Amino acid sequence: MDNGTVMNGANGSSTPSSSETSSLSGGDSSSCSASTSSSSLFDASSFKAYDPTMEIIFPPELQLSDEYDQQNLEIHGEKVTWYRPTSLTQLLELKSQYPYAKLVVGNTEIGVEVKFKNLHYPVIINPSRIEELVDIKFEERGIRFGASVTLSEIEDVLKAEIKKQPEHKTRVFSAIVEMLRWFAGKQIRNVAAVGGNIITGSPISDLNPLFMAAACELELRSKGTH
Repeated sequence: MDNGTVMNGANGSSTPSSSETSSLSGGDSSSCSASTSSSSLFDASSFKAYDPTMEIIFPPELQLSDEYDQQNLEIHGEKVTWYRPTSLTQLLELKSQYPYAKLVVGNTEIGVEVKFKNLHYPVIINPSRIEELVDIKFEERGIRFGASVTLSEIEDVLKAEIKKQPEHKTRVFSAIVEMLRWFAGKQIRNVAAVGGNIITGSPISDLNPLFMAAACELELRSKGTH
């Protein structure tokens, strides 16, 4: 998922908040006084006590609109072009046009390669807004997870199924949940996608051996091929 005077977003000029007052007397700086306490944005008394066992969330008040989250985006930089398609058709078209483009969801692997291995990827595609890739379907033979589903989401779903289903039907689920408990940290699992973990094919992958032992099926798509 990631700066006190109130700033005017249009031109960066500072604007006093509603309860901010200041007074200046003549030209004598020694007689200048100001009060900058402001509670117009929040009421501190409503805050919950900090609990170190809970993860701090992004403030909901700052999530004013999801308008841009639903749009197809294309951002051009000096060295990198970044795409965020919103449909599977758009994604397959981009991958056909740029076959060596990297698909990035959580950036937990590519970020390391760029920062520490000095690798360069001129085209990056983010598939986190494609319905088919973030979908979770319950089927007769098991659960189908889209490639952009995060490891934390998988963990939550499997834990819920373990509570509902008899033990002999959830042994694979239990093994995956137990492995995820040791998989990186909570912050990494919150953004890392299962598809990235599979396709990276790292020799230290924690999940691929479990998927192989459980005979999990991998569905692949490309333009004109399924």
